[in-house]
Amino acid sequence: MRNILLLIFVVSGTFHSSAQRYVLSGHITGQKNIPVSFATVYVKNTSYGTTANENGDYIFKLKPGVYEVIYRVAGYKEKIEKVTMSGHDEQRNVQLIDEPYELKAVKSKGNDKNDPAYDIMRQVLNKRLFYLNEANSYSCTIYIKGVKKIISVPKTLFAKGIAKVLGLDTNGTGISYQSESLSAFSFKQPDKVNEVFIASNVAGINPPFGYNKASDLRVNFYKNLFFVDGLSSHGFVSPAGAYAFKYYKFKLLGTIVQDGKKIDKIEVQTRIGKALSFTGSIYIMEDDWRIYGVDLFLTKKLNNLNFVDTLRVTQQYVPVGNTWQPLSFQYSYNGNVDGLKFSGYYLGITNNYKIDTIFKEGYFTGEILHVDTEANKRSPSFWDNVRPIPLTALEARNYKRRDSIAVLQESKAYLGSIQLDENKFALFPYLKDGYLATYHNHRDSLYLYPFFQTIYYNTVEGWGIYLKGSYTKTYGDNRSLSVSPMLRYGTANKLFSANLHSVYMNDPGHAGKFFLDFGSDVLDLNSLGTRSLYFNTLSTLLSEQNFVKYYRSVFGNFGYQRELVNGILWTANLSYADRTQLYNTSFDHIFTYPHLKYTSNNPLAPTAPENDHSELFPEKPGTHF
Repeated sequence: MRNILLLIFVVSGTFHSSAQRYVLSGHITGQKNIPVSFATVYVKNTSYGTTANENGDYIFKLKPGVYEVIYRVAGYKEKIEKVTMSGHDEQRNVQLIDEPYELKAVKSKGNDKNDPAYDIMRQVLNKRLFYLNEANSYSCTIYIKGVKKIISVPKTLFAKGIAKVLGLDTNGTGISYQSESLSAFSFKQPDKVNEVFIASNVAGINPPFGYNKASDLRVNFYKNLFFVDGLSSHGFVSPAGAYAFKYYKFKLLGTIVQDGKKIDKIEVQTRIGKALSFTGSIYIMEDDWRIYGVDLFLTKKLNNLNFVDTLRVTQQYVPVGNTWQPLSFQYSYNGNVDGLKFSGYYLGITNNYKIDTIFKEGYFTGEILHVDTEANKRSPSFWDNVRPIPLTALEARNYKRRDSIAVLQESKAYLGSIQLDENKFALFPYLKDGYLATYHNHRDSLYLYPFFQTIYYNTVEGWGIYLKGSYTKTYGDNRSLSVSPMLRYGTANKLFSANLHSVYMNDPGHAGKFFLDFGSDVLDLNSLGTRSLYFNTLSTLLSEQNFVKYYRSVFGNFGYQRELVNGILWTANLSYADRTQLYNTSFDHIFTYPHLKYTSNNPLAPTAPENDHSELFPEKPGTHF
């Protein structure tokens, strides 16, 4: 019920998509009529906003009324348009002009620290902790979009079919991956978070790094370090953090007045020898001395990034109540791997901020991310209603093409042919890895353990045969039933064992399961296990060292487990076992070592002869709980 209410809330409120709302759309360009990509567009005095796509197209859904719509992006002067929505869709194209920053008159003494940028950044650092803790709590919804494009593929890879694998055109270009997700996100100081992953839409091959969750893009430049998961194992020093003056040089590029506020544009430069740092620009609001926006860069050469050559980080803040919060955040990247050139971005849009949200006792349970069971099954119409950024023509075609491929691949005929091919038995893989066959669109599976685990030798059973398999059936709500039978026979002691292990996972979300085991088996006296059958066979035959000591058990076990709360697992079981002591009956070996000999199967009698029959434990059946 909670997820249904959240979904209704997101669709009807967050992105303003109810039937009483109308579409405000348009195209954003610069002074030379070149499209302005990813401009932030939001309604003044609200936390409702969006971002233009890479072609400069934007879309809003608004109730009838009069609005002041603000258009903002680094490099251009902010523009405010008065828009009237009166019962029908409106189109408003906007042209932005270059930032008219004016440099203040400064008397230079030949020392860069005389630049007024340093006084400005000192003011920012003095208020850093205040802004870091300004909002005690908040809730919001976050839409994240990711796109990766292949710019060119080298002939060597093109000839190997890499273009087909990535879904590219005949020129080796196109979108290899795109995604979008929608989350409800909650935060409370100092570090309590809760995220409900409501919807996810993915097409293409996942890149080696990704940021599809709201928690992936929680970036705060008031913190001392900035982390980029997947691209680096270490953090980067924030230009607004406590170590800023040790790692950066600052230069005031100019000041502009935006909606009555003075905004300083400050160039950020890396000090010589300081690798963990950014270059670019940071925008500071005078008097308040808070971050207005950032436009910063990391490079592989200077920052030792993985997978990419350049990463651009942009962020736009807007007023929310008595605070300023990020409305949009973006990672843009490019790279070249062995001649395969690519570029892409992850863009996050935050809406419907509720500052100082009061959460019920126990709301933050320690569960950071909860995934709705229907998250990856949302229909195209769902995304048409909640998507705040219009798809480009290329993105729409890519979704449509990959959806068509997905429909084909989900057809019974296609799946049947694929599974028949996948289920073909191959001798050599079976010898080492075992045999796996799947059925019913991979929801049911049969697995036979590898051949090298089938034949074994030990001094208790002699040469033996160990046959084990597992069958798993998965139901539509991810419940599953797994059954694993086992047969075992030793040629020296003529002992046959058989058992069955079964697990019914009735509540996967809380690790809830019933389990039932019964039968007979030859087990290691060390309950933690010492060596596998395979390695004990090698050590016994090759070096005359029979490390594993065995006993036989006829047993039955039934139980249930479930996660009561996050991190606390409750288990109860009832078991019965009739244990029998075993003795060495076989003394084969490949090599003979005068100083080595087999030891007794009684681990408490290490100096006894190999055919020792001393008593280890009384052979009486017993039960335990």
